[in-house]
Amino acid sequence: MKPIITLLMLVIMCGCSKKQDFGCVDQLKNRVPIGTTLESAEGAVKECGLEYATDANRKVLHAIKRGDKKGVTQENRIVVIEFDDTGKVSSIDVKPEFTGP
Repeated sequence: MKPIITLLMLVIMCGCSKKQDFGCVDQLKNRVPIGTTLESAEGAVKECGLEYATDANRKVLHAIKRGDKKGVTQENRIVVIEFDDTGKVSSIDVKPEFTGP
């Protein structure tokens, strides 16, 4: 029984050690500086391959880059870009999100 548990733990650890490629998303803060237009921000989000939606009433763009499922968890990147009254970027937040049981 002990060798089976050890083998199972080894398989789980190898599955969880795979590094995701979020380089483009993690660099969005540099690619979309404060003051950038909505169109430019959307273009940068599209280039990174994110799924996104814009809420014109709240002046917010929400985006997500889904990573590969690793074992029982999945790592994603969440991007929230807020705009001022003139349609220029006022803030950008990029953060990791982990989903699973």
